[in-house]
Amino acid sequence: GQIMYLSVVRTGARDEVEPGRTGYAHFFEHMMFRGTKKYPNYDGITEKLGAARNANTSNDRTVYYMVAGTEYLEQMMDLESDRFMNLDYSEAGFRTEAGAILGEYQQGAYSAYSMLDRAIRETAFTRHTYRHQTIGLEADVRAMPKGYEYSRGFFHRFYRPENVVVVIVGDMDFDKTEALVHQYYDAWAPGYQAPAVPAEPRQTAKRTKSVTYPGRTLPIVSYNWRAPAWNPADKTAVATEVLGLVAFGPNTEIYRKLVIDERRLQSLGPGFGLDRDPTLVSLTAMVSDPTDVAAIQTELEGAVAKARDELVDEKLLADTKS
Repeated sequence: GQIMYLSVVRTGARDEVEPGRTGYAHFFEHMMFRGTKKYPNYDGITEKLGAARNANTSNDRTVYYMVAGTEYLEQMMDLESDRFMNLDYSEAGFRTEAGAILGEYQQGAYSAYSMLDRAIRETAFTRHTYRHQTIGLEADVRAMPKGYEYSRGFFHRFYRPENVVVVIVGDMDFDKTEALVHQYYDAWAPGYQAPAVPAEPRQTAKRTKSVTYPGRTLPIVSYNWRAPAWNPADKTAVATEVLGLVAFGPNTEIYRKLVIDERRLQSLGPGFGLDRDPTLVSLTAMVSDPTDVAAIQTELEGAVAKARDELVDEKLLADTKS
């Protein structure tokens, strides 16, 4: 059998409130693979276990996962608890990783969708930290090699037991696993310091922005709306997550017309996932013919009006929910 071992840190780009310090949540996703005094070669050990492991960072959290055979559960827990409690890296190692992150920034920053995302965030958010992308602002990424001391403080503030959720799934004995959790994690001292994330002021009028892309791309049209924070007890939040697919998803009239039948759009995608704080939901379309943009906007705005004014198809709603 196999075990999937997830460690979820409730810290992401949202928590980066200090000016000049964006990108550190993502930075730690990289640093966490650099080892500890006890296990200096994290990658070497996990390779010997035949484990698949990786991590990702978003607005609200950083997730680390490992998948390995059931017989390695205790070794997995030893490794994961150790690096979450005792991560250790030199200033030289820190600078090396900072250089790698600048490379990652440059590789991704100049795609059309990344430029669009930056423009949307900067247009929509004036105070809240959702204004910056997970990778951080370019100036801050370039300044990272000088941030060694700051990075140590970041780790000690956010990588604490009351800010981390461990999820273990798979072929295992629950009681034995629970005993191992106590054995390996009980020594971890609390000390999480929640940042004061500024609230976004209420928006009072529509905002629009045009982005000129320096490379070659077909035109992209993106509509974005204010949306609630994710909350399983809030009907509006739960309904919002379903709305994107029943109004604009692959089984809708507008999708069939513009993407499949008429081929006027290369793609049409609703982005209706919700975040920890009030966020944006979006409808994004890549237009096949640059002269068709205005007509496409009329079509999409018609579909939006229909979603607002008419009840959705009951069968499509039931199928989407299931």
